Amino acid sequence: MGAIASPFSVPVTNVRQDPPSDVAFRVLGPVEVLRQGVLVPVRGGRARALLALLLVNANTIVSGAQIVDAVWGERPPSTVRTQVHVSVSSLRKLLAGVGGASIQTHPAGYRLAADPQRIDLSVFLDMSRSGRAALRQQRVAEAARTLHRALELWRGTALGGVRASFVPSTVVRLEEHRLTAFADRVAADLGLGRHHDVIPELRSLLDERPLLERARAQLMVALHLAGRRGDALAVYREGCALLRTELGVDPGPELARAHGHLLRAHVPLPQRIAGILS
Repeated sequence: MGAIASPFSVPVTNVRQDPPSDVAFRVLGPVEVLRQGVLVPVRGGRARALLALLLVNANTIVSGAQIVDAVWGERPPSTVRTQVHVSVSSLRKLLAGVGGASIQTHPAGYRLAADPQRIDLSVFLDMSRSGRAALRQQRVAEAARTLHRALELWRGTALGGVRASFVPSTVVRLEEHRLTAFADRVAADLGLGRHHDVIPELRSLLDERPLLERARAQLMVALHLAGRRGDALAVYREGCALLRTELGVDPGPELARAHGHLLRAHVPLPQRIAGILS
């Protein structure tokens, strides 16, 4: 099965053209390996798929059965064990001298051992957690810096160029992490008075995912801060109608809190930020 299109194609931030100097493995976009900053070709579709599988499960044992099912599919050939060994051997040669990484053999399967700081996904998840923690503690400028840097690691749809059965579900999971980081980054930007900057981003996101209540709540706050209270209330009414028509539910707590903030224009900005956190 081929890779699926990203369900979240909003340009979340300016894309970094050059990878951070310490990243050797990139899966947040086309799957790439870099040796001292130089791209190392990964030849062979199954070798690329196996590498991607091991990277998204880095420092964790992946069983032989998982590998066969994820990379070779439901009807593997009778020689699949040999093919797995050949692919692992090929990857071991490829990884020689790349960030100190290695593929270890265990009785239960294989484990790609690597410094998490050399894998863009691990760096992204770590920075996302740090940014969210800073936001919750109202260290807004720090949160914005951290989350902008985290999102710069994305170069397109995750696991680009990989065709395997595990890719679609993995892409959806990683995109949800990206979406959460984006929402946290927007909250931080709102706290820094960047409401004009986030309005078009949130509009674009809601064009794709109109039922996202957190994004809608953030757009309402951004519009209100821009002096467009009427537009903010219209966004709320539109969301209510969509939720009732599409899902048969009333607005959740995030939209309700944002609506309350609009009705109480005196609410301090930090409380608005806290109110749109999930």
